[in-house]
Amino acid sequence: DKGKLFVYVANDTPNDEEVDLKLKFRHYDGKKQSTKYFTVQVPSMTSVKVTEINLSRIDTENLFCYAKLTNKDTIRERTIFLDKPKNTSMVDPKLTYEISKVGPKSVSIKVMVEKPAFWVSLDADDIPGIFSDNFLSVRPTAEKNIIFHSENDIDLDEFKKKFKIYDLYTATH
Repeated sequence: DKGKLFVYVANDTPNDEEVDLKLKFRHYDGKKQSTKYFTVQVPSMTSVKVTEINLSRIDTENLFCYAKLTNKDTIRERTIFLDKPKNTSMVDPKLTYEISKVGPKSVSIKVMVEKPAFWVSLDADDIPGIFSDNFLSVRPTAEKNIIFHSENDIDLDEFKKKFKIYDLYTATH
């Protein structure tokens, strides 16, 4: 907002929490720029402003921020664009995937990238079911394993034919 990145942590649990927050600034080709570390006390049912970063000092065309929040029970991850995606120097993530059957009604999709991929979306066409995760970011150092749980028995060859995967870069280039 107004050339600044405001970072808040919300706690919607009944307990006070101590959390660790890493803000990792990365180039769109995956190279590391910098990392900021914070330990934050967040009272129950509140949000706490952690930091405010002036974006006029940051190369918003070539950098994005990856936020990772951890506590004793939870890991939360979020990708933050520092400018509108169309104004960035995003690169082809060279996304690949492997599909394998893990049960009569389930398949595993391992998603891998060479460069960061954003807004990765999986689609099973008309096969009724649900993905364990969807619309996510994938980093070269953190492949994602997603399970598709079908309402019916899955034919692996049919699933592979109908399966589609999209990401922000390929949708815009």
